[in-house]
Amino acid sequence: MSAILGLDCSTQNMGWCVLDAVQLWPILSGETCLPGLDLDERIAAAGDLVAFRLARRKDWLAVAFEDPYVGRNKQTSLKLAQVVGAIIHAASDFHVRLMRIAPATGKLALTGCGAAHKVAMIAAVKQQFSIEHPGEHQADAIGIALAAAGWLKEEKLCRMT
Repeated sequence: MSAILGLDCSTQNMGWCVLDAVQLWPILSGETCLPGLDLDERIAAAGDLVAFRLARRKDWLAVAFEDPYVGRNKQTSLKLAQVVGAIIHAASDFHVRLMRIAPATGKLALTGCGAAHKVAMIAAVKQQFSIEHPGEHQADAIGIALAAAGWLKEEKLCRMT
């Protein structure tokens, strides 16, 4: 079996999904509140979470994370960039491929609509995977992992031709 670690992060929470890349099924998924009172502690916790997940398996195809959205609030964007940096740093220790997935691509992979709202993402996870109470970041992480699996499959098909 081969797996993809899908991640959706903010400066407060991280959704994660260990996806079976062959069956396209979440083996494990969840949403974790990043502990700590200050940003540095939350950044460290994000890196630790990724390292913890990656250390549990040897068959990783990729770590896929949502490409950070740079909005009007530049301070939040800079903080999120630091969280993504911690993810990249943690994954580099495991020599696993990194994939940035646009938010709309993750939404499209899960719901069939690149403009899906959080409610639609959560409903899709409940319906397709029978996960009873998914969080919004968890649903996004599943979409990110599914999108990465689609890209990897497409790449493999392109190499075969």
